[in-house]
Amino acid sequence: PSDPSHPLYPYNGLWENDEETFADVIDMLPTVFQWMRQLNELSNEEDPNTEEYQQALESIMNVDEVLRYFAANTYLVNLDSYQSEKMQNYALYINENGKMSILPWDYNYSFGAYGVGSAEAMINFDISNPVINTTLTDRPLLNVLLQNDEYRATYEKYLEDCCIIASTGGITS
Repeated sequence: PSDPSHPLYPYNGLWENDEETFADVIDMLPTVFQWMRQLNELSNEEDPNTEEYQQALESIMNVDEVLRYFAANTYLVNLDSYQSEKMQNYALYINENGKMSILPWDYNYSFGAYGVGSAEAMINFDISNPVINTTLTDRPLLNVLLQNDEYRATYEKYLEDCCIIASTGGITS
């Protein structure tokens, strides 16, 4: 919008600057807010190891894709990302049905170049609590996955796959 009082005016540079695009964005906001509410509810779930929990999470997220993203990000110790206090260098795509995919970018601070003070700290980065200067509970996108035993096991398997690929090459699961 061209009117500076419009609530979307500050975001003009994020998408095509035309009224039709803004109408699409406005139409999508209820879906985005519903997705955020569901994610936060799941992140605060008392028993995340139920079939209902998994079904609810799989209805709002491409679980396998996001598990692979966090495993690769953790393997690379890329902390200039969602996994730090900065919570940056990723994007979420939420489709019209409210299902989310993650879009990574900006890996130039991988291998501990951000957030860890030494090679030893990078090598010993805690893969079971893969955040820095924040907590898992403050990162619901990651927390909803790692608080579920099955999803945590898959995440750990993908971390193992990263090690295999890096050491021997090739493709795994």
